[in-house]
Amino acid sequence: MTQFGDIKGLISTCAGVIAESAPSGWVRIVYYAEFAKLDDDVDQVSITSCVDSAGRKLDLLPPFEIELLLREAFESQASDASPWTGLKLQIDAGGRYGSRFYYGPPPRISGDVPAAKQRVRADDF
Repeated sequence: MTQFGDIKGLISTCAGVIAESAPSGWVRIVYYAEFAKLDDDVDQVSITSCVDSAGRKLDLLPPFEIELLLREAFESQASDASPWTGLKLQIDAGGRYGSRFYYGPPPRISGDVPAAKQRVRADDF
């Protein structure tokens, strides 16, 4: 599938890389990416939310490496009947993280910004 061989390894690597790039004082990060196959190319968009203990938003731009890793994983499932088109990754400062995959038309790429923003809300994994 990817250089990691499995999706759990990919998720773990992404969580670690994103957490390492976070500003000091962060307590929770929600990273959401979606993908769509368009002709011979892949359309990709991501949204990140990072907050401190008071709920204040902090600036965070995850390393481009994350985009590349996830794109590779998305492209590797090209022959799957129902490929995932979205991934939500939630990371807590204590080291806990969880993920959720989405299937079907990706909302942000399809122009449904409110639906995409819903997916960036924090969950209890």
